[in-house]
Amino acid sequence: MSAPRMRLILSPEAETDLEDTLLYTEQQYGAQQRERYRDRLAEVLTLLSEHPHMGSPRDELPAHYRVFPVEQHRIIFFVTEDAVNVLRILHRSRDILRHI
Repeated sequence: MSAPRMRLILSPEAETDLEDTLLYTEQQYGAQQRERYRDRLAEVLTLLSEHPHMGSPRDELPAHYRVFPVEQHRIIFFVTEDAVNVLRILHRSRDILRHI
């Protein structure tokens, strides 16, 4: 049985990151791979809403921020009393500090 889900809030930047990631995936690898990656990202976002303290803190980030890897990307988020707040979804090659 799953834990109760918290609200999942994607910042405007995270929504753009998601759209850009899926567009790039489709352009480089095709529509089928785009759908697989979309499903994988959705699965992990759901998992975070059910288990909001997954992920790892990072020394260079504020103490309440967490990072969770998904294949070639990292989800940067923080948890409030009632929500998981996704700040960014960045490729692992991108500098997190520069983009938050």
